[in-house]
Amino acid sequence: MLDHAMDGPAQTAAKCLHRLAELSGRLATREIVVTYLQVTSSCWELQAQKGHTAARVVLDGIEGYVTLESSPIRSDGRANEWKREGAKAIVMDGGDEIFGFVEDYLKRTLSVTRVLL
Repeated sequence: MLDHAMDGPAQTAAKCLHRLAELSGRLATREIVVTYLQVTSSCWELQAQKGHTAARVVLDGIEGYVTLESSPIRSDGRANEWKREGAKAIVMDGGDEIFGFVEDYLKRTLSVTRVLL
């Protein structure tokens, strides 16, 4: 997440939520919908979907890593077959690198190739 030595847990979570809201807006321009977001002072989880695919990103700021998963969307609209696609150790330096990494992953995973018939 973000490492702000002078911020308390509430301020740190608020700053992270603000960055995630900005990310959600950029994803929306690509028709990617953020369907779930949970933020604490040291961790967050974001789920997004486009078409028949969902992606989940979980950042564990305590352990210092992010996990990436994807799942097809069932006919009832839920994702239930989460497949781990990767994990990455992160440095908690308060920078924007993790948000760029997450955005790139979501855009790549949720891009839809249209086939014209």
